[in-house]
Amino acid sequence: MKTSKGIAFAADFLTATMLLFCCTLVIFAHINNSVEKISTDYKKMRLAENGVFLMDSLVKNNDENNPLMGSAYFNGRLKRVEQNVVDIGLLKKTGGKSEQQQFNGFFVKSISFQPKGKDPQIIFEKMQHSTCIGIERFAILKDGFSQEKGKITAVVCNEK
Repeated sequence: MKTSKGIAFAADFLTATMLLFCCTLVIFAHINNSVEKISTDYKKMRLAENGVFLMDSLVKNNDENNPLMGSAYFNGRLKRVEQNVVDIGLLKKTGGKSEQQQFNGFFVKSISFQPKGKDPQIIFEKMQHSTCIGIERFAILKDGFSQEKGKITAVVCNEK
């Protein structure tokens, strides 16, 4: 009679151990999945942050040598940069200088602008595939003597 109680105890112990092992395995799989999702979300957040900083620099600074870092209109009469007024002529200079679109950890896939009520005009576009995010910014678009409200779009992507 002692043997049947021992076998029942061993079977109960084996069942409980297997159940504990399965639950632990499910918990670790869930933690692993959560860590991967958090890592992916963090990379997308950093990419969006870099894109917003780039767009902010584009509309608030003026850099003749690297227009992607600043294409704000320089008012010679006032001797200052007009923030949120983008010089489209200066911005179009970025199209031929592909080496300047590379940054630390990300690159600019495309830049386009769209005057209010008109079709978008692409300044440049690269055909590379990776994780990309589009950042839009409303600004006054100045092209020569004409200026109108519009939207500038930059698509930034993670380096592979």
